[in-house]
Amino acid sequence: MESELNIHGGSFEGQFLALRDMAEVNFFGTKFFVNGVEQTRLVIGQRRTFKDNHYDFSGILSDGSAFNLHVPSLAYASITLVPEPSCITLLTFAMLCLRRRRR
Repeated sequence: MESELNIHGGSFEGQFLALRDMAEVNFFGTKFFVNGVEQTRLVIGQRRTFKDNHYDFSGILSDGSAFNLHVPSLAYASITLVPEPSCITLLTFAMLCLRRRRR
């Protein structure tokens, strides 16, 4: 691997990433499309890797921002589903309620 880029959020100008061969791009988000097809069989925290891409990736990043980027061939890309912020908030609230109930 030449280099690694982890994308959790932010905004991007243009739709193409200039990557060297064997570079790796990792997207972390709550919804993904690859070449326009929604990726529905993702498990939270498990990475799905695409090799020798030349694919278009789009969706919603973990900070809630939308993205649409093309990853050139000979680069690697992965998508990792992360819990939506509302899920984390609900889980935290539930844990606090359970903790308070034990006392």
